Amino acid sequence: MPPKAVPKGRAVAPSREAIAFALAIVNATPAGMSAIEYAHKLRDQLKHGRLEHSEPEKSRYLDLLGYAQQRVSELEKHNRELQSQVINLERAAWVRSQFDDPVDAPAPPSKRQRTAQPTRKSSRAVNKTQKTSSAEESMEADFDVLAGLGSDGTNLLEQTWLFNKVFIQSHADPEVVCFRLVSLVGALGRVISKMAKCYDRLATRTPERPNLTSAHDKTELSGAILACSRTFSMILVGIKSLDADSPGKRLPGLVIYECAKLFSTALDAIESSARQSAATAAKKNLKLKNNGPQESLAARGIAQLLRTLIGFLDKNNSLHHDIFDGFAFVLFERVGQRLYYTTFGRHRGATIEDDMAHLSMGPADVARREMESLAIRLEVKALSHILEQVMNRAPDHMDPQPVNRRPMSMKNISASRSQLSQLAKDRLQRTLVACMFGDKVDDPLKDILTKPRRMGAIPYFEKVTDKPVEEWWQDRVWELVGWDIMARETEWMDLDMVAHITIVDAKLARNVIVQLWASYNTADVRPS
Repeated sequence: MPPKAVPKGRAVAPSREAIAFALAIVNATPAGMSAIEYAHKLRDQLKHGRLEHSEPEKSRYLDLLGYAQQRVSELEKHNRELQSQVINLERAAWVRSQFDDPVDAPAPPSKRQRTAQPTRKSSRAVNKTQKTSSAEESMEADFDVLAGLGSDGTNLLEQTWLFNKVFIQSHADPEVVCFRLVSLVGALGRVISKMAKCYDRLATRTPERPNLTSAHDKTELSGAILACSRTFSMILVGIKSLDADSPGKRLPGLVIYECAKLFSTALDAIESSARQSAATAAKKNLKLKNNGPQESLAARGIAQLLRTLIGFLDKNNSLHHDIFDGFAFVLFERVGQRLYYTTFGRHRGATIEDDMAHLSMGPADVARREMESLAIRLEVKALSHILEQVMNRAPDHMDPQPVNRRPMSMKNISASRSQLSQLAKDRLQRTLVACMFGDKVDDPLKDILTKPRRMGAIPYFEKVTDKPVEEWWQDRVWELVGWDIMARETEWMDLDMVAHITIVDAKLARNVIVQLWASYNTADVRPS
């Protein structure tokens, strides 16, 4: 429909858009130029239309989000570099303050006082100072080795310093202490993995003598192992204070979860070291079954470190019991997998089809299987050392002795330590079987070791859509609690029919016993 014609002699008011555009031009007009002149320049600029772009330029756009992320990452990197410099300066100042031994200059005597003779320090105090300084020098030398492990070692060094700064404060926030502990445990796990990769280099050189042979003791490897051991001792001290300062078990539970991850990372490092040794033997065209390497030095070194960390756990500390349980579960999980492989010659598949797929193998699969078998043979030798330490320390952590127990003599103390209660032994055996064959039934009341959780998990509720809720409830209760007590206490009844039904249908037998039990307790049907 054509627009209506505007009568002659009648003025037309501009639209709101035109007024807004005119105001925008007036506001944007540069100084020293009229609005009309600026509008003419804009019109001349817009006459050319859209500029012609090449094909690659047509797909370009301003990625503001990507630019902001890039700037944030650059600022974070710069912040980390500055923080690293600050930590290095603080450590240098602390080392200088600890190692400098200034002479105690007495105050200048007054005119009425006699000049006191200079006092000599006792030899015991001097020896104590010398021992402290030598220990600090040794600790600093061990931690300086971490700087040679790249960014992972430097990160562990920085996290150690930051934790000590927070820990020495009198009123430190438990949340901050927990955060520093979690960061410290994670950094320690990465350093252990780095040590496994650089084991040969660390074991045959020192910072002063790079071409040192393996016959010397004070190598970079020994310094790195001592630094890791001291770091784990700091973690144990920190988690003890965290348990005393924070209510509940949430914050210590986070650290215990990270400790279990640390142990799993160390076991992964042992596995990678064994695979690396097997791959090196395969490249040298060695007969893997006969002339292959008998032991992986890196795996053995990491296993010895884990044995040391397990030995640090105190049998009188409940949190250390939880850490030990986490270590034991992670170890039994790995031991169960390797035990399955050494028993059946293959890894356990998720389905039956996966297990059947291992039966048909080509020549390439056979060579790969031989190299994998060698790697597992090297790995299980290291795992056996750790398992031995866990079983030796299990009586201290899984069978806690009462505080008011009778003190034992030195004759039977060694025998008592080696004994493990039958309940704890059954618990370990059930854990090993569950880790070896898998457990399809999620039974919360099953007495086995479990992996520490980061936070309290939401309870899992089974689906009951396939059966009535009443029937599902009966099955679930009797499955969890058991119903054999009713069978034992109704021996006066003639249960031959019930026994026959038990063979046919255990569920029907249970229902019969429940009904007989109900009639026995409600009605007067007791035997005369």
